[in-house]
Formats: sequence, structure tokens, C-alpha cells
Amino acid sequence: MKATVITEEGIAGAIESIGGYLKDANITEDTSSNKQFSEFQENFNELLEDASIEKLIILIDDLDRCLPDVAINTLEAVRLFMFTEKTAFVVAADESMIRYAVKKHFPDAIDENKFNTGDAFANRYLEKLIQIPFRIPALGEVEACIYIMLLMVGSVFADENPNYKKLREEGLSRIRKPWNVESLTVDDVKGILGTDYEKSANEVLIATQICHLLAQNTDGNPRKIKRFVNMLLLRYEIAKNRGFGDELELAILAKMMLAEYYETDFYKELPNHLDSEGKWGEIPEILSDIKKMVEDKEVVESKERWYDLNKIGEWLITEPEIIDKDLRPYYYACKEKIDYFSGKSAQNDLSEVVDLLFRDEMAIVGRIEELKNLTNQESDQVFDVVVQKIMERGQFDTKPKGTDGLIILVQSKPELRKSLINFIDAIPVSKVGVWILHGWDKAIPKDCEERKTLDQYFDKLKSSGTSVVKAALKKM
Repeated sequence: MKATVITEEGIAGAIESIGGYLKDANITEDTSSNKQFSEFQENFNELLEDASIEKLIILIDDLDRCLPDVAINTLEAVRLFMFTEKTAFVVAADESMIRYAVKKHFPDAIDENKFNTGDAFANRYLEKLIQIPFRIPALGEVEACIYIMLLMVGSVFADENPNYKKLREEGLSRIRKPWNVESLTVDDVKGILGTDYEKSANEVLIATQICHLLAQNTDGNPRKIKRFVNMLLLRYEIAKNRGFGDELELAILAKMMLAEYYETDFYKELPNHLDSEGKWGEIPEILSDIKKMVEDKEVVESKERWYDLNKIGEWLITEPEIIDKDLRPYYYACKEKIDYFSGKSAQNDLSEVVDLLFRDEMAIVGRIEELKNLTNQESDQVFDVVVQKIMERGQFDTKPKGTDGLIILVQSKPELRKSLINFIDAIPVSKVGVWILHGWDKAIPKDCEERKTLDQYFDKLKSSGTSVVKAALKKM
């Protein structure tokens, strides 16, 4: 029998036999018959003896990933074999998830006083089922840092890369002595990777910068660490494919994700405190307060803030620095369900400026200083919105409302001249009226570079414009 079990046909036959014994013994039926259970044990033991199996060990992994009902049904099946000889089960699972499954499956468990005893019942259930509980210890901070380094470098090299193999072996050898473990420094990694180091220099730096904060916030849980690193790399690749990867620094993306994962309220509120260029102007003041805490902690902590300094302080001072960095691309790289910048234009009163540019010329000139005070980014946004509204209306036989506003805006912001020329050039020459021939000199002076493109547009009107426009051009 032993020889046949190790073949494919033998295995199939053994499984069929077990199924037959289970069926004959009616084990799956809801019954309290001791006789049926005894018959199952005898039949199962006989099967093991015939197969010359000294010890049957069944490994059940990732039970916590199953739905609660599936997890409980699996554990109930295990209970059938608890008193059979030569059989052992090794169950790998998150204990808290299994406790939850037990409580969910037996929600009405009560004691003699009719009090709900969900937690106590779950404890007793597992204590009776799991005879030898073994809890895998969490990684220490230095061990976690080594693991993070291996994950980040491993994102660059294939497993077969000989130098990466050496790095893995070195990391594992250090982890084997957790009481005296030493972290993998940049110099260590550089020496081990040799000529391959340059290919992963950026990843090595990122691992060095984020490892301590990530290790502390994940409680040394390898699964949480790996999930974070995988999400970091995935978001970076998505950003590159969407065309704004050049706007991101991977290390800063990792830092912002740490805030997103572990200081969620702060992360959600931060966009409301960024300026029009996406920079967080409070950082110098916060860094100054962190230094002052050494001298007078009570005074610093008594200061009213929208954030908790004790929670974000270490995160903020950890490399890389985010002072004077545009943080908006990082929020868009992490955007999944929430648009953190919805309504941002209204907050900056840009919608009011857009409305202003559609009013008559005198009203706009009266607020010219307001236009001059716009940042370059704000003026770009306003210009684009006005142009979009004009284009959506699609009426060009007479001067569209908003055109005078664009001209006055460009007078105040000469850097928008090219944008204005692009707007003009996008107007179909076969539909535009004679208004297009006049009024541009203040925004596009005759001596500026953009004037050449305007003249080229007029040349297109001579050949493809309406008869009225062609006649007006001849008189000019």
C-alpha cells in the first residue's frame, strides 16, 4: 500500500478511500452518536496503517484570509480528527481574525446569567482546539530595516542576480542573530552589490530614509511592510504611466504615504493648508518649535495648532525634507477615492477672478492690481478656464465675452503671451469675424517674439478667412 500511495493513482485512490470512510461513518451529518465517531476513528487509523504512514501532518495556511464561515467550517472539520492517533494539524493564521470569525459565527453565546460572552467563548473555543499555540515574534526595528532594504533593492534586480543573492545572504545571516543584529548601511550595500549598486542607488537611499518610521508604524509585521513597499512602487509606476512621474521623488512619495497610512487625519487636512503652488508654508515655524521644545516644552505644546506636533514631529524632520516642495503631485499619485483638492480653486477665490474677466473692460481695469497679485500658477489657471469657456460657446463671428479680459490679464502677466497666441491660433479662420484683426497690440506688442505667430495667423486669414475678413485685411 505504501508504494502505491506515492504515485498519482495511489494518491487519488487514498483520497477516494478517505471520502468513502467519511461517507460510511456519516461524519458530516449533524449527529451526537459516539458509535459513528468511533467507527470513523477506527477506519481512519486502519487507512493510515495500510498506507504505512507513521504520522500525518496537515498544514493549513492563510486561514485568516477566508470568510468567517469558511474559517469556522474548516476548524470544525479539524475537530473531527482531534482524537485520531498519528494525526496533527498546523494552522497558520492571524489569531485576531480567527477570534472575530468565532464571535461572528456564535454571536449569541451566553453564560448561565444570560450575559453575552462572545470574547470569552472565542477564547475557550480556541484553547480547546489549538493545543500548542506558537506566536511568531515580530521583527525588531533593525531586522525590519534589513527586510525593507532587501525589498527595495529586490524591486530592481531579478532573484537570480548574483550580487543581489549575496545581499540577501548577508541580510539573512544578520537576522539570524537578532540579539546582536547590525543594520545594512549604504556602504554595506554598495560593497556587496559592487558594479550593480548604481542601478539601485535610489532605492537604497529610500530604504535608508523610510525604514525606521515604517518599522515603527508596522510593528515589525513583514506582511504590512511588504504591502507598503508594493503599493509605493505601484503608485510610482502608475504616476509615470500617467505622465507626471518626473514630478515625483520616490523618497518623498514614501514619506507622504507614511503620513497617509499612519496619521490619516493630518494627511487629509494638510491640502487645506498648502499655498497656491502646493507648498506647506508652516514648515519653518514647526521646525523652529521642535528645536524650542528642548528648552521649553510646555510653552510649545500650549500653542494652538490644527495638527498634533507630537505625532508628526518625527515624521516631519525625517529625510527627505519637504520644505519648498510642491506636494500636490504626491496627493494625485495616491488619489484613489478622495480628491483632496476639490474646491481648491473656489477657496483661493479664482472663480471670482474668472467671473471678473467676463465683465466689461472698465470693471476689469478697476481691479487691475488684483490681477497683478496673482501668482504665475493662479494666472495660468484663470487663463485656461476663461479660454475653455470661450471655446465651449464656439461663437466667433463677433468678439466673444472674456476676450477683453484675457487681453488685460496678459498685459498684467506678459508671461502669458504665448498662451494668448495659442488661443488665437486655435480659432477657426473660416468662422472668425473682423474683430480678430484689432485690439492685440497692448497684450502682444509689435516688437515681441509672439507677434510673428500673430502675423502668421493673419496670413492664414488672407487665404482661408471669410470674404468680409479678407476685404478688411486688404484695407489694412
